[in-house]
Amino acid sequence: MQDSSLGVTESRDGSPHPESHLPWYRRRLSTLHNFVLMCVTFSCNHGAVTSVLGISVTLLGDNGSYMDGALYVMYALTALLFATAPLDLLGSRLSLIVAAATYSIFVLAFPVSLLIPPGMPGLELAVALVGGIVGGFAAGFIWVAQGQVCTCI
Repeated sequence: MQDSSLGVTESRDGSPHPESHLPWYRRRLSTLHNFVLMCVTFSCNHGAVTSVLGISVTLLGDNGSYMDGALYVMYALTALLFATAPLDLLGSRLSLIVAAATYSIFVLAFPVSLLIPPGMPGLELAVALVGGIVGGFAAGFIWVAQGQVCTCI
């Protein structure tokens, strides 16, 4: 990309940069808008997960503890070992979107576990564990992606 005194104006192949027609102050507002949008959506997603973490043990008992434990174990493993490959494949923005959508499975597993009849404790445990494992993978993935987005701003 070639730079002008006010910012990037064209790409390597000579085609105009999508925002090159905008004045420099509008491009900065676009970056600010994207950052604020990412912060708000990330905070809403994180708030939903944190609230489930807080009430799952109270309402699900031991199964809630297993659900939270599975989330934390998978979070640690994913963040340390498995998050970089999908992040490199998808890019940081798409990774945030995919991880937030996957994180929602953890949130949805909680009410599903509550709706299971009391006579089926094995099914409640299975739903809680699957929700915790999927949520842990998403947690490790979303935090690594969010870190990369914030370092690139």
